[in-house]
Amino acid sequence: MYACCFASTASAEAATLQANTARDVADSTVSKIKQEISNLESTNDQIKAITQNLGQEYQNLVKDGWNKTEIGNQIRATINKLESETRNLDWEALRIKADEMLKSTQAQLNQLDINAANNFGNVGRDFKQFQILVDILRIMRSR
Repeated sequence: MYACCFASTASAEAATLQANTARDVADSTVSKIKQEISNLESTNDQIKAITQNLGQEYQNLVKDGWNKTEIGNQIRATINKLESETRNLDWEALRIKADEMLKSTQAQLNQLDINAANNFGNVGRDFKQFQILVDILRIMRSR
């Protein structure tokens, strides 16, 4: 019986620790992004700064062993927090621009994939290093 209670307590403590870590990660990322975009005028530059920082957060979470569901939830929570704390940004314009950038990036990656297949016998066809950017732009667009 005591083993069951101990396991439940350990599980609750682990969940609390993970929630606190997630909040700290989001707070840190949002603070960094807000600082970086405060002096940027163009929507393109703002999107680049936001996606680069979220991409770095993604990489850090992967390194820390978070699974894809946890990472997706964390990135969404960070975007929600960023949006609520940056009312001066035109988020609708950012979403539209992110959608345009996503479509353009996907078209470029598809062309690179075709070129790699044609020119290098399918060597180098894996564009997964750009998938993070595509995923982040999708999250921004879908909000």
